Amino acid sequence: MKLILGFATFALSTTGWSADIVYLQSPEQMGVSVQALSKEAFEGEVDGYAKAASLKSGPSGDFEIRIWRVDSMTGQGIGYVLSDNQTRTFDITRHNDEYSARLTSSRSHAFSEALTAAARDVSSLGGNEYSCGIVDGESVLVEASIEGSRHQLWAGNPQSCADKNSRRIATLLRLVDAEANRSERPET
Repeated sequence: MKLILGFATFALSTTGWSADIVYLQSPEQMGVSVQALSKEAFEGEVDGYAKAASLKSGPSGDFEIRIWRVDSMTGQGIGYVLSDNQTRTFDITRHNDEYSARLTSSRSHAFSEALTAAARDVSSLGGNEYSCGIVDGESVLVEASIEGSRHQLWAGNPQSCADKNSRRIATLLRLVDAEANRSERPET
């Protein structure tokens, strides 16, 4: 069972410092929050990453997906842009309202059926923010154009949440990461 650290209490005694760790509840016990996406804040952030990565604002076309995964404490993370059978990966940083993105890889290849199916599945969650109450960790911003329709969502720590929608988002993240890191297959 995975427990989420709530806080720790510290005490000074004659033998030195000691800490008692207090656990709150498991992700399975935590409530899931789904609320309407704050479009202004979301678009400000994704546009900041897009501009830093020299991309136009917002994905377009039949299939383009952009995922920005950011550590909530450090502001550092990874960005993925998948379009036209090309996967680009970026090291990204956010500090206040300043964004940077450095291209770390670019691969051209056909996307797996599992990836395109997961992207279509997750796009149906668009327009919302998903969280199970775990603070800090990772913020995930997803924006996509699927058959010309734009979809946007934000998720907090989807890999750590047990609800169905977070698991769907986590599946997409695993597939995108695998796509970005797969080796080129030799022609047969």
